[in-house]
Amino acid sequence: METVWFYSASVLLVLAACAACWIVALRRQVAQKNDALGRERAEHKQTEASLREAMDSLDKIFDNSLDSIVVSDSMGRITRVNTSFLDLLGCEREELMGKTPAAFAYYDVGMYDTTAGERVTIDHSFFDTANRTMERLFEEGKVFNWEYYFLRKDGKLVPIEENVTYQHNEAGERIGSVAVIRDITGRKRSEKESVRLSSAIEQVAEAVVLIDTEGVIRYINPATEKMLGFTRGEVVGRNPFRAGSEMYDSIFSQSIWRVISGGQSWTGNMTQRTKDGNTRTIDAAISPVRDDSGNIISYVSIGRDVTGELQMERQVRQGQKMEALGTLAGGIAHDFNNILAAILGFSEMALRDAEESTKLYQNVEQVVKAAHRARTLVDQILDFSHQREQKMKPRKISPLVKETIAFLRATLPSTLEIRHAIDEEGDTVLCEPTQIHQVLMNLCTNAAQSMGDKGGLLEIILDRHSVSPVNRSTYRDLPEGRYVRLLIRDTGPGISPENLERIFDPYFTTKELNEGTGLGLAVVHGIVKRHKGGISVSSTAHQSTVFEVLFPSAEKNDDAPETEAGPTPSGSGRILFVDDEQVLVAMNSDLLESLGYDVTGCTTAEEALRLFKAQPDAYDLIITDKTMPHRSGYDLAKELLQIRSQMPILLSTGFSDADDARRVKELGLKGIVKKPISMCELSDAIKQVLGDSPRE
Repeated sequence: METVWFYSASVLLVLAACAACWIVALRRQVAQKNDALGRERAEHKQTEASLREAMDSLDKIFDNSLDSIVVSDSMGRITRVNTSFLDLLGCEREELMGKTPAAFAYYDVGMYDTTAGERVTIDHSFFDTANRTMERLFEEGKVFNWEYYFLRKDGKLVPIEENVTYQHNEAGERIGSVAVIRDITGRKRSEKESVRLSSAIEQVAEAVVLIDTEGVIRYINPATEKMLGFTRGEVVGRNPFRAGSEMYDSIFSQSIWRVISGGQSWTGNMTQRTKDGNTRTIDAAISPVRDDSGNIISYVSIGRDVTGELQMERQVRQGQKMEALGTLAGGIAHDFNNILAAILGFSEMALRDAEESTKLYQNVEQVVKAAHRARTLVDQILDFSHQREQKMKPRKISPLVKETIAFLRATLPSTLEIRHAIDEEGDTVLCEPTQIHQVLMNLCTNAAQSMGDKGGLLEIILDRHSVSPVNRSTYRDLPEGRYVRLLIRDTGPGISPENLERIFDPYFTTKELNEGTGLGLAVVHGIVKRHKGGISVSSTAHQSTVFEVLFPSAEKNDDAPETEAGPTPSGSGRILFVDDEQVLVAMNSDLLESLGYDVTGCTTAEEALRLFKAQPDAYDLIITDKTMPHRSGYDLAKELLQIRSQMPILLSTGFSDADDARRVKELGLKGIVKKPISMCELSDAIKQVLGDSPRE
């Protein structure tokens, strides 16, 4: 019994000990699990805090994004938008929740103002494009760079660019979408400005050329094409600054490149060759184009064709030169003719006293002839400078042709042969000799220059010609009738067909700079037309050029023979002679008295007026100089005629212009005598006024 109890107690003790050990172990395990659970809770709290921090950051990024962000559910309804989207549409958040973006993108057909400052038309094609884009979105689940418009609350369209992506769950089901929308108003405005700028450059009259940093042309506008004759494809890709460029002079273009590649702008005139081989003068400005960092990224050239302006300037300068020459010629004519008047007058008086068989008579006779030639020379200067009205009279032109040939033989090189055939019958033309001489000289010198130093043959032919129904088509501008024809033929290189059409244009020339102005043939054409004639040119390349000039024939020859010293008819009458040159007063007084006239001489208008007032009926004729100090010949004549209205008065002058004839007629004067005047001419002028019987 006791043994059983002992064993039982032992077992219980063992079990109790085991239980105690298990409890200790269990407590240890619970403590460990509690520790682990605490750590997990701490980690969970930390994770939650990180998630909250991340979500806050995402919310901030979402709300502060410059691009608009729209989140939609599986039905396309808006669940979330950021502030940028609200600003984009001008709406409040509550107005957008639960709506689809399509509510702002699809609207009626019509015309709308946009925030880009333009007006756009929404038509059915716009909706067709939008529907096709939506179909692609459904098929592919994403669309990038989709451009269309949103309708703002204020009724204006906002141009946008949208990137849309569908969101899916693990089962592949669409659970929503995210759209990132960018306002492209600024870009559209820039594009519009770029289009406007491009259009302006395309339409501007100035030549615009863009050049890269290597000197290669990348763009030219239509004005450049028109100016140079090259197409855009023929110019783009070429480097006009490289050596050997056919567009510019190499040395000149390389000097420009050194300036602009060094970062400086270049301005000035450049000579540029065109496609047809001619040259144009371009007023150009070439400047570097820099980026925001100041680096040169290209060059822009803006040029204006100033060829015509320069030609006009040359024409104006030529006109100014001619005007100055005319003023100078008028002054020279007045003074020089006064000198010639004395030379001619005293020489003719000396001839009257000399024996014809003596050497003295022969010498003085040559002086008289030289004085007449000098007078003709002054007349030619006045004609050339347009300071005297040119009078056309019927004249034989064969002597002019002969004179020109003689002059050419003396001046042209011996390598050039001159042949001529001159028909002196029927060569009378209504003309002005100096202008006919100018036509001959221009045509002949042009022909000689075309043949150059190697020489050739110059043929000059003067003959008669007729324009009839048979050859009427050849001379369309000329009426039928008889003409005097002048042919100038050379064996030069000829004239190209394209230049042949422009050969009579003012300032057109194929000569190099400083070799000619291009005025010659235009002047010839003008002279021929003023003479109611015609001019034509024909040319065979590398063989010859022929100019044909036709002048209408005139029946009568009014060529005045050279005045020669000889007997001068005498007369009678009382003459008051007025001139501010004492020597002319003395000479003409002696000359007229030698012819039988009673002469009173005065050197001032005041003295003449005093004498006339004292005895108004004492004179049969008054000859007064036009230009005198204090009182001109016109002023003197007016006062004389107030005293005696029918007083015959002749005006004497060394220089007469077109206005003199009008004033003489208005005042009722009897005419003009031009210095220098010979004894015979002066006697004839007086007899035309007084007749053979002076007033008693």
